[in-house]
Amino acid sequence: MDLLSNPKFMITLSYGSISMMLYAIVSIVIFNEHRQFNGSFFRMFVAGSFMNLWTYLNSFVTIRIPQHTNYNGTFAPIYLKLNQHNTTPCSFLSFCHMMHFQFAYTQYMYNFITCLNRVSAILFPMRSEQFWQKYIWAILSFVFIGPFIFTYHLYFNTSYFEYNGTFFVTLSTYVVLFGVIPNIHCDGNARPLELHLFFMSFCVFIIDMFLSTLTIANYVCSNVPEIKETLGEDTYNALVTIVLVLTPFASDMLTLSHPWLILIFSRGIRERFHIRLLRFPLYKCLNKQLTAASTGRSTPLPTVGSVGFLNRHSSRIANVN
Repeated sequence: MDLLSNPKFMITLSYGSISMMLYAIVSIVIFNEHRQFNGSFFRMFVAGSFMNLWTYLNSFVTIRIPQHTNYNGTFAPIYLKLNQHNTTPCSFLSFCHMMHFQFAYTQYMYNFITCLNRVSAILFPMRSEQFWQKYIWAILSFVFIGPFIFTYHLYFNTSYFEYNGTFFVTLSTYVVLFGVIPNIHCDGNARPLELHLFFMSFCVFIIDMFLSTLTIANYVCSNVPEIKETLGEDTYNALVTIVLVLTPFASDMLTLSHPWLILIFSRGIRERFHIRLLRFPLYKCLNKQLTAASTGRSTPLPTVGSVGFLNRHSSRIANVN
């Protein structure tokens, strides 16, 4: 089955492309409105957008295209040539595979730092921003460059693909750095900003936990032979299938969730995102029709498909600014 007729590939390509466009537009909005969105969190968001865009594009070389290419597929001649007999160290493929592992480290570390940033803003609202503004670039430099200590040697090794009649397999070992759950009483006296920061951090934490759980399950199933006897063959096969099916989608959530979260939780970003999209005639026309057809107060919307959800929830979501 070719790529364009592969439902799974086309589904992931569709939501991935939309998310990357959202990422780019939101980053442009933050950059152009930097006087208003000048907090450390927004700087981290823009820096993370470059990392996640590179991660997404790099994944097409290392896993997305090869995983969905069969023996007679469009890209099969290319990947079949990239076998252990035709590749050399320090090649473009070695670089891509090195970055594949590099991003596995940096994405977890980046999400951890993002959670820490939000939690510190809750626990130490007066001092935390001063700290982050002073050390933000040093911290981000460590997050993005530090993991090379563990991954640089992959560039000097030989990377290759090996065809499997069922699927291509790329093994990855991730460093599991969990997000932080802020220890906050969410009672009636809690400030809206505190609740907002809690929900945003908690969403990132859940995504990290989900992918970490799948990664651990994959490792156990692959490296602990006794697990098959303990669970039974049927249960074991079902578990392996579930892990293999869910892992790519969970990985995409790790990479692509940030623009969606900031659009949901930041009214200021959402309004400016809406204004920028109004430059496009199609969106402007659809927005007028939906606004006219809706009842009650209309809220600027990031995407047409998200109109109902954000309208119903905007009154309960605190502004990040």
